[in-house]
Amino acid sequence: MMGDNDQDPFAMARQGEGDAELFALIAERRKRELYVAERGINDDEHARRCALSDEVLQQIDQIRPTTLPGVLAVLDLAARIYDPHHWPAEAIEGLRDITSLE
Repeated sequence: MMGDNDQDPFAMARQGEGDAELFALIAERRKRELYVAERGINDDEHARRCALSDEVLQQIDQIRPTTLPGVLAVLDLAARIYDPHHWPAEAIEGLRDITSLE
């Protein structure tokens, strides 16, 4: 069962069709993070999986959301990242763009 913070990525995509690629990447990142968290893998495999997950995060960080659900999805993802240097700059700029249109 998915909670509010683990929304179905397809439902999220329907909310903000302009950010469909972004929602797909967020779903991929969550899937890869589950692979990273698997028990019983050696350090080399863990590092490889982390690198693959980080590649997706870099792609997410380069996309500026165009809808409020897109901004919120990126901010929700960012809240789960335990890196003090990670900042979802494009999501913040996307929010500024959206609010300036209103």
